[in-house]
Amino acid sequence: MSSLPSFGEHSGCVASAIVPAYREGERIHRVLDVLTAYPYFCEVIVVADDPTGRTAAVVQRYPGVRYVQQPPNQGKGQAVDLGVRYTTSNVLFLCDADVIGLTHEDITAILTPVVEGREDLSVAVRGRRASLLTELFARLFPLATLVGGERAFAKRLWQELPPAYKVGYRIELGLNVRAAHYGRGLAWRVFPHLRQTVKEQKYGITVGIQRRWQELTDIAFTLSTLRMIGGKVRHEQP
Repeated sequence: MSSLPSFGEHSGCVASAIVPAYREGERIHRVLDVLTAYPYFCEVIVVADDPTGRTAAVVQRYPGVRYVQQPPNQGKGQAVDLGVRYTTSNVLFLCDADVIGLTHEDITAILTPVVEGREDLSVAVRGRRASLLTELFARLFPLATLVGGERAFAKRLWQELPPAYKVGYRIELGLNVRAAHYGRGLAWRVFPHLRQTVKEQKYGITVGIQRRWQELTDIAFTLSTLRMIGGKVRHEQP
């Protein structure tokens, strides 16, 4: 822990972590191991849609984690909205339950622009095989392409987000536009070592394709209804 910064004048907890989880009992332990050991979180909240009970069973092994059962098939946006109600910090850290490779140094790098008040939103771009192409699109069209699940943002930003963009997978682009056009701006940075398990591998082909189609539909809705050009966007270098 000695290598972690102290966020300047800030001491103790500086953010609340929210982990939406859809049937992630086999994978969520990896991210909880990291989040629960991070010294600057006020709380870690898992909001799960898992009728099998496997996610709840894993979360029970982490005494400090709050488990919130989500009504079935409500989607990611509703899970985050439910989790926000239980947070005590003005800075929120959102993390996918299946992310692989996340470290404490990564969390600090993602949190710092928001904790220090430079931006209202900080987004991690996961490394992919096509990372150079991904970074190019992020530079050219940041508001439309920065959809990473690991992000920090001011709670106020979520409270100001219109309800239509707290649905399903609309939240990432909705937060991007809100921060860039109406807030203090958006910062983003590439983390080449971060990755996740693809939906088709987690849920099987049929359910995976269904969930991916819903994601693409939500992104298309957001792209068609929000201003994706311009705004305050800053690319952070490692």
